Amino acid sequence: MEVEVKIRLPSKIHYEKVSSIFKEQLKAQWLATELQENFFFDSENDLLRIESFDRIEESKESKRKNFAALKGNAIIADGISRTEEFECEIDNMLTNMIINDPSKIASEEANRHLIIAELLKRFPSIRSNSESLRILGSFKNTRERFEWDGLKVELDETKYDFGDAFEIEIECQEPEKVHAKLSNLLSNNNVEFCNSKRNKFANMLFRSIL
Repeated sequence: MEVEVKIRLPSKIHYEKVSSIFKEQLKAQWLATELQENFFFDSENDLLRIESFDRIEESKESKRKNFAALKGNAIIADGISRTEEFECEIDNMLTNMIINDPSKIASEEANRHLIIAELLKRFPSIRSNSESLRILGSFKNTRERFEWDGLKVELDETKYDFGDAFEIEIECQEPEKVHAKLSNLLSNNNVEFCNSKRNKFANMLFRSIL
């Protein structure tokens, strides 16, 4: 189970102000910048997410990484998201193969990877309906990663084809306490914010930002 605090920021100006608070005021440790592309594939009701990104760390070198994830039963309430998640890293060759031809998800080559094997195990109908697999949608995301008081903070700027969204995410074990801590920080610095009401995938699907 992935548990995250998710706070929505209303604009780029507020996003930049929060970034400045972490970098300059709090002197939070910068961990990395990720330039992400997220692709979602489905066959009727079956859903797979593949995330491909360049990670720029302290060495300033860019490293390409790819992850495939199964996520389900997402619940977001009061700025706290709880989602069932199964995720693992996959290689560039498989990532490109699936993006170029989604039906390859059902191939024997793809099945050698843990996440794809799990997908086919959970949804065996994909094998017989592989030609119906398609890219449901995609979006780009720039993620700044910080460490603040033992918490891993992710500051996201997400670009959809219908608009941009700005969000703070913190994966944690005590979300209510972390939500209160983050809300106090933003309020004390006169930063407008609200609780996120949908995840990035749902925003993409409904073509609006909540």
